[in-house]
Amino acid sequence: MRSAISMYCSENDRKLLEEIRKLDPNEYHAGTHETSIVLYFRPELVHVNRAVDEPMKTPQGGLFEYRVDQISKSGVCGQPSKATAESGKRLFEANARSFIKWVKAALEEKIPFP
Repeated sequence: MRSAISMYCSENDRKLLEEIRKLDPNEYHAGTHETSIVLYFRPELVHVNRAVDEPMKTPQGGLFEYRVDQISKSGVCGQPSKATAESGKRLFEANARSFIKWVKAALEEKIPFP
């Protein structure tokens, strides 16, 4: 979860996200986080025996964004080999809790102009 929604994370959820980020610090696409969530919901779509770890070649927070095919030979920017269904369950639940808080805050926010 890398957005304004993350400001609605509980401390426990923030620790979980940090724990996953430490496993795969430069994940961008199809790494530990995304693969874990797919393993949780649709494990038949993930072929762990064919997983390719390909760390992202460009640092996050760079000036430009690149298409995955420009920075990855395999289509992976991360380490899917570290993914687990249990992590996927925990990540999905953390994301859902934060998203619910974010939506509630958005619905309650007053428009600052007439």
